[in-house]
Amino acid sequence: MKSTLFLCSVYLVLGLCIAQRPWVPENCPEFYCDEVICTEVSTLNCIAEVVQDGCGCCSECAKVNGEPCGGEYWQLGKCGSEYICVGSTPMTEVNVFENEAGVCQCRDFGQRVCGNDNVLYASKCALNEASRQREMVGRTPIKMASDSGRCKYAPIINTPPKDTKVRAGQQVYLSCEVEGNPIPDVIWYRDGKKMPAYHNNVVVQVRGGPGKHRETSWVMIDTSEEDSGVYQCHASNKLGETSEDATLRITPLPDLPEDQRETLPDEQPANQL
Repeated sequence: MKSTLFLCSVYLVLGLCIAQRPWVPENCPEFYCDEVICTEVSTLNCIAEVVQDGCGCCSECAKVNGEPCGGEYWQLGKCGSEYICVGSTPMTEVNVFENEAGVCQCRDFGQRVCGNDNVLYASKCALNEASRQREMVGRTPIKMASDSGRCKYAPIINTPPKDTKVRAGQQVYLSCEVEGNPIPDVIWYRDGKKMPAYHNNVVVQVRGGPGKHRETSWVMIDTSEEDSGVYQCHASNKLGETSEDATLRITPLPDLPEDQRETLPDEQPANQL
C-alpha cells in the first residue's frame, strides 16, 4: 500500500515538527490515497509515458488513442501528452469536475505521416504507438520518413462534394479534394454516367494541391432543370479506389412570361441542403 507520506521537518530552534502531504486535487476525498493499493508500473510496459493517477496516489500508464479516460477523479485514466480526452464533441476536452468520461484522441488527428517502414499512419500518435509496440518486443522502432513519397497508399477523399440546391439559371460548383500516392485519377459521374470534360453548360476540371499527393477537382454547371441528379467524385490509383456522392437539386423558375423573367431580382448564392 502506498499511504500518504508525512515528512517531518524538525526545526531545532522552534522545536516544531510540521507534517506535509503531497498535493491532491481539490475534488479528491481527503485521505483517499490511504486506502488505495498501488501496483508497480514501469515505462517498459507502457506505450505512452507513466503518469500519476487522478488523485496523485499511484503511478500508471497513460492512456493512448481510443482508450477510455476521465470520469470521477480520472478513475478511467489520463491520456498521454500527445492526446486529449474528448467526449461527445470532437476535439473538446471533457470536464472531469463534472465526472465526464471520454476517450483519448491524438491532438494531431487527421495529419497523416509516413514511417520509415513505408507505412502511412493516420497521425504521428499512431506512428509512435506502433513504434513503441515494436520496441516492447525487442524490434527496431519506427521513425518518420524524411521523404513522404516512399509511402504508397490508396486514394482518400478529404473533402467530398456537398448536396446543393439552386434555382435554374444559377451557376454552381461541386468540388472534391482527394489525395493518394500515386496521385489519383479523378472522374465525375452523373447518375452513374461518366461526365465529359466539356459538354454544353458543364465544365469538369482538376488541379494539383493544396498539398503534396493531393489534387482538387470540380464541376462547374450553368444550371437548367435537367441538371438535377446525383453527382459522384470517383478517385482511383493502382492501389485502390473510393468515391463520394452529392445530390444537386434544381428548382424551376417561376412560370412567368418571357419578358417578365428578365426583370426577376438576382438569385441568392447556391444553398447547401
